[in-house]
Amino acid sequence: MNSKIEKIVTEGYRFDSTRYMREGWELYKENFISFVVFAILTSLISLILQFIPLIGGIAAAVISPCFIAGYFLVADKIRNREAYSFSNFFDGFQHLGQLFVTVLLIGLIFVGIVIGLVIIGVVLYFALKDSESAGGFNTQLIVVGILFYVVFIAVIVYLSVSFSLANQFVLFEKLEAWQAIQASRKVVTKNFWQVFGFYILIGLVVLVPFLVVLGLGYSTILEFFATFKDSITRSASDTMFIYKSLGLLLVPILLVSALVAPWMQCSIHAAFRDVMKMDEDEATNYTDISKHLLDE
Repeated sequence: MNSKIEKIVTEGYRFDSTRYMREGWELYKENFISFVVFAILTSLISLILQFIPLIGGIAAAVISPCFIAGYFLVADKIRNREAYSFSNFFDGFQHLGQLFVTVLLIGLIFVGIVIGLVIIGVVLYFALKDSESAGGFNTQLIVVGILFYVVFIAVIVYLSVSFSLANQFVLFEKLEAWQAIQASRKVVTKNFWQVFGFYILIGLVVLVPFLVVLGLGYSTILEFFATFKDSITRSASDTMFIYKSLGLLLVPILLVSALVAPWMQCSIHAAFRDVMKMDEDEATNYTDISKHLLDE
């Protein structure tokens, strides 16, 4: 890690979730239309890729980090009052290699944890079977199994939150993948519970409109098909009726995602900027440049 990150880890930092949500909203409002169009476009691309056999899912996994990076990069330009265009939303592809490696390494870490869980689960299962075969019932093994799964969930949550800033370390601190993962873990761990609460807040903000829109969309679809089912599905099977309902239900889901996702990503970038003291760095650079010009 560089000295700046070490200093932040050593000295700590204040973390203000509600402030980051407000700042994220302000960044989002600066170019609401472009953010929403980008969100819809990337959602459609990701959805279409899922229907391509074999390579579709792989392609989606590769480009998704670049799409998310687009929110961060444009939000950063807005915050810095820099000129930008819609094409800048795709600047994440300039960092495709490191972003992909970052996501790949994080994925491998989680896969390793899951494999470990499966192995221990199998061992516990056969231990219980042996206990039952011997005519007994080992309560201790049950308790150990439950505790193990609780610890497993806690580890997954901890790592998910701790690694959440890794991509931004790649984008703005120019770190390589493994360095970015380590930096994210150390910085987030320094103030883990506040960061965890921030993501809980984001989840609630996403969940409320999502449930409202989903509920309204579902009830509207049911009412529509209840009224017109005979004429619409006269030659269709009940299965096709279900498929049509689910297809129409995707519309409100896509819309609420397109409206809320940019705000969330802008808020996460606002948090990163504050934690990494990016505004202070820019102010220092400006002062140094001004002093240099005056000296000349």
